[in-house]
Amino acid sequence: LKYPASTRMMEGEDEVVAKIRGVLCGKDLPPYTEVPFNTNSTSRIRNLRQHVKVTGLGSDDFAAYIDKLHEVHEMFVEHVKDRFVVPFDFLPHEGHESVESHSRYFTDRFLVPYEKNQPFLPGVDPHHVLRKIQPDDFIHGQDNIVEYCVRNMGTKGPTYDACDPSLFKVGDVVEVAFSFVGVPIKDKRMRVILQLRGLTLLDNTIRKVRRIYSMRDTGD
Repeated sequence: LKYPASTRMMEGEDEVVAKIRGVLCGKDLPPYTEVPFNTNSTSRIRNLRQHVKVTGLGSDDFAAYIDKLHEVHEMFVEHVKDRFVVPFDFLPHEGHESVESHSRYFTDRFLVPYEKNQPFLPGVDPHHVLRKIQPDDFIHGQDNIVEYCVRNMGTKGPTYDACDPSLFKVGDVVEVAFSFVGVPIKDKRMRVILQLRGLTLLDNTIRKVRRIYSMRDTGD
């Protein structure tokens, strides 16, 4: 794409969105209840992001996800001939393979001249913190929107309903939706980012049970 300058995996006119399932082992999710520390500069506001890290705790299914990601990396290598595509380098979680995905809250307006500023989805900025610190030359655009939902199991099968991002806790089983965005960086290199598009809560019962047993062990 020219706006913003990036290389993306497409299927026809549509951007490819991949999904993986795992245990949430790290997160930085909305909402903010107060202005984030040290956001008195444009560069720091630009780098504010919604971030998740998931692991399979050594499961074969998650290992298969990792293999697929490496295949995608090789596709970028084949497509982008004039740049070195930096390999994925996700730090493990307690020795287990993990995957990280993120999306910034804002995009520089000049990078996306054909886009309009979008409202934050419900639950993302209920205290209007992000709107207050948003510079005029930033927009909250399509690449910044992350959908949060929860799967509910009913008699007619599962339904997926929008939810507040504060619902997600470390230890939950989740599904992460992301697109592949190749961003040019210095020294003729390219970094492929897993651009966070959505997060679905699949199961929080294991986390809740573990918390109950932990409280029993500590006598709380």
